This record gives sequence, C-alpha cells and structure tokens, in this order.
Amino acid sequence: MEYFYDKLLNIAPDKPILIGRDKNFKSSVLVPFVNIDGIEYLLLEKRALDIRQGGEICFPGGMIDLNDKTPEDAALRETAEELGIPEDKIQIDNHFGYLVANMGATLDVFIGKIKIESFSQLNPNKKEVEKIYPVPFSFFVKTKPDFYSLETETKSVCYNESGEEKVLFPAKELGLPEKYHLSWPIKKTIVYVYNYEEIIIWGLTAAIIQEVTKFLEKGVKSE
Repeated sequence: MEYFYDKLLNIAPDKPILIGRDKNFKSSVLVPFVNIDGIEYLLLEKRALDIRQGGEICFPGGMIDLNDKTPEDAALRETAEELGIPEDKIQIDNHFGYLVANMGATLDVFIGKIKIESFSQLNPNKKEVEKIYPVPFSFFVKTKPDFYSLETETKSVCYNESGEEKVLFPAKELGLPEKYHLSWPIKKTIVYVYNYEEIIIWGLTAAIIQEVTKFLEKGVKSE
C-alpha cells in the first residue's frame, strides 16, 4: 500500500519552492554589469512615462510569459528588448534569488554582464525606456542607502462611503482570536533609497542592490 507521505516524498522538489508563487504576478529582472574602460557599471533604466510604474528607476526585466521556458529566458528576452541589443551580447551567470513584493509580485533576480565596448551600442526601446543610467558600481559599495519604515495594515472588515460595514474575512464567525476580527497586526516594511546625481533609486531595485552589495561585504559564498 502506498501512503500519501511516501508518494509526496517521491515527487517533492529537490530544492525549496516559494509556496503560493503561482498566485502572484511573476517577473524576472537582470542586474546587468558592464565594464567600460576598466570601470564597472550597473545599467539602470528610467521607465517610459506612459507605462506601468512610469518614470521609476529599475533594472531591465518584466513579466514571465507563456513563451518563456524559464525565468532566465524572460530576463534575457526583456533585457534584449529594452536595451536594444542582441541576446548574444547578454551573459547571465547567476540566479541570485527571489524577491517577494508587498503588492503580491514575485521576482526572479539574475546577475549578468552586458558585453559591449561603448554605451553607444545600446539602443533602448523608447516605448518602454526613457533613458539608460550607467552607475559606477563602486558608488553602491561605498554608499549606504537611506531607509524608511512603512506600515501596512490588513483589515478583515472595512466600511464604504456610507459607513456600511463590509466583511472581507469572517474572522469572528470562524472563532479566530479577537485580534483578527477587525484589523490584523500592522506589518512594517523597510524601503531603501539611493540618491545618485539626478536619480532616486528606491523600492525593489534598491533592495536588490543592497542585498548584492551585502554579499560582497560578507565575502563568503552562500551555501
């Protein structure tokens, strides 16, 4: 007789998975290094104003779509489209990790190189990218980001403009602890901010940069 436990162990993933990921908006980004005349840069983009999150500073990347076999394929495709370069100019070397955003999105984060000799070889897609900003990576190594704390409140009950109650989750009827009946415990989120010349780098992009530089500071390979 085969028990569920034995069957589960036979098909369970070899590495830990991100539980609930399929319910979220899934995307991939590339942390793109480029070496020009002996100086290492990170390539950052300013998103075009008329697209989602327009005007923000970010890494190249985007939604993982049905034609992408892997998250790495999405990062490669989006980077080529946004920077206006052939895919063979992009070298992805590391799947750095996953990031779960407060708004419910998950990001696969990759590290790679852009193999160009001059920034003039970039031809950014103006429909998506307003401008490319190369930032010397030494800036991030030497500069600690500012950080701010935001608070997120989760409500099981809310009220409309007429003051009528709307139950979103029947915590009281389910007999759950009283602290969940109206408003759940407040969650605090740290937002990192780098101020470089004319641009503000913040949010998920800054969080990724902060994590990458933290690994460099440790100088120890993660197991």
